[in-house]
Amino acid sequence: QIVAEMPALRTIGITGSYGKTSMKHFVTKLLAADWNVYMTPGNFNTELGVTIAVRRDLKPLHEVFVCEMGARRVGEIKAVCDIAKPTYGILTSIGPQHLETFGSMENIIHTKFELADALPQDGTLFVNYDDPILREEAPKKGLKIISYGLVCEEAMYRPINLHCTARGSEFDMTFPDGETVHF
Repeated sequence: QIVAEMPALRTIGITGSYGKTSMKHFVTKLLAADWNVYMTPGNFNTELGVTIAVRRDLKPLHEVFVCEMGARRVGEIKAVCDIAKPTYGILTSIGPQHLETFGSMENIIHTKFELADALPQDGTLFVNYDDPILREEAPKKGLKIISYGLVCEEAMYRPINLHCTARGSEFDMTFPDGETVHF
């Protein structure tokens, strides 16, 4: 109900077997330059955790809600999506994380794609094309896909001239329109 009462809120759901928390922090830091952003705190990435976070801290002044979504069983991403109502989704990776509770890689894949299934038809799915499973499965969802990656040449967005030092990282990004920007 809280999320439904905020129709202008943009919600970004983030899931994957690995990289969810880092991605949550990167996205929040970037978007906070222009919008009032709320992200799920700590490891509040389950149905209960997201419920607590929304009830306790999400306010009408927030313009963007960055919601990390974790799961150990089939259906758990869908349950978090039912609360957060994402319009954008980010899939970071697929791997054998929590295989003992999922039972199979197919169940892990299905569960991570519950985020894509929850997006509205005009939603946007950001997909790590360095992950071959995501690269193969994401286009089947019929959503607008924005692909990113470090090594996959099919990715729409790839950093080049990447340099990492103790002071930080810098790279060039060539956009689909041909423009290159230094970060």
